[in-house]
Formats: sequence, C-alpha cells, structure tokens
Amino acid sequence: MNIDTASDVHNKDRHIQYALKQMVNKENNIYDEYLRIQELRNDDSMPDSVKTEFDKLLDERALYLSYKLQTKEQQQTALYKILDYLNLLDNKYDKERSNDIENLMVKIEYLEDKIDKIKSFPNLEKRNKKKKQKKQN
Repeated sequence: MNIDTASDVHNKDRHIQYALKQMVNKENNIYDEYLRIQELRNDDSMPDSVKTEFDKLLDERALYLSYKLQTKEQQQTALYKILDYLNLLDNKYDKERSNDIENLMVKIEYLEDKIDKIKSFPNLEKRNKKKKQKKQN
C-alpha cells in the first residue's frame, strides 16, 4: 500500500468517525430537548398558546424517538437471530464463535439500554397514540 492510499484511507476514516460522533450528539440532543420541553410544557404558568407550540415540538421529537425505538428493536431482533445462528455452528469454529457471541451480547446489551432509555421518556407512548388516532380520523 502506498503512502497516498494510506493517507486517503486515514482521512476518510476521520470523516466517518466525525460524522458518527455528530449523529450520536444529535441523538443525545434530541433526548435532552424532549425532556426539557416536556418539563417546560408541564409548567402551569405557561399560556395555552405556548403550550400548544411546545406540544408541536414534543410531537416532532416523539416521532423521531419512536422511529429510533423501532429501529433499535429491529436491530436487537436481528442480533438475536445472528446469535441463534452462531449457536448452531459446528464446534470447529469454537474460538471465533465465542468471540462473535461475546461481541453480539455486548451490542445487544447496548441496544437494550438504549431501548429502555427511549421507553422511559414521559408521555412518549401517549403522544404517539394521539398522533395515530388523529391520522385515522
């Protein structure tokens, strides 16, 4: 491998790493925003017009959070299927299989934590039900 190619790969890796960090930061910001807006929305001293605006903002974030929840649950299901497959493999791949199983378990636990975090958001499920009912009517 020549130096130009290695340098190019390194630069692309840095761009990918930066983009992934930005995505994680954006996701965390949305989590925080949802909780802050929910807290402000519940303030009794707020006028109804402001509460309505907060409701719109909460609905937007709730939609995003429900999408994230759905995708994380799908990822978790896929990882469980891979785990089942690995458990069916022959013993000749035992060491590799053990490492793969260990890595999958770490990823599954990570997803479970994320899923639990999203499910713990106040009124998220209720907001999504209201949205679905409005669409059906």
